[in-house]
Amino acid sequence: MFLGGHIALAQGGQFVWYLHSISSYLVENIYDAVKYLNRAIELNPTNIENYKSLYFINNIKNDHKEAIDNLTKAIILNNQNIELYKLRGQSYLKLKSWSDASADLIKFINNGKILIADDYINLAKCKIELKDPIAFSYLNKAFEIAISDQTKDEINKLKTENSNLIKLEN
Repeated sequence: MFLGGHIALAQGGQFVWYLHSISSYLVENIYDAVKYLNRAIELNPTNIENYKSLYFINNIKNDHKEAIDNLTKAIILNNQNIELYKLRGQSYLKLKSWSDASADLIKFINNGKILIADDYINLAKCKIELKDPIAFSYLNKAFEIAISDQTKDEINKLKTENSNLIKLEN
């Protein structure tokens, strides 16, 4: 705790509040975790990790609008952190905000270093909802890198259920 105290002093005390939020979260006291993270943000409003932590808590609470707000604040501070776009895109997906999700997921996919099949599947789902035939290109890319048979089955199911979009593509 001695070291933590010195770090906290060096960072204007925000580290102590961040540690309080983690300990509260670990004992499932979400209310206090949010309160302590907000206090950490008051003391150091430029630390994106605090906003990201709030995102994860709000995501667990199914408060996706607040989670998106947390990530938007983090992105304003560092718009080069591509992972933030992926996380925000996933939250937009949960709200069925297809255009917003699509924009963030495209930004992530075009700039991400390590992509998994789910990244392409999520973008394809947005494009399906937007009636955009490019969804099949993303499903094909997902299939190419999918590891599990379960994922490949999900991709094939999406293709079958949305075969009407193929006609739009031609």
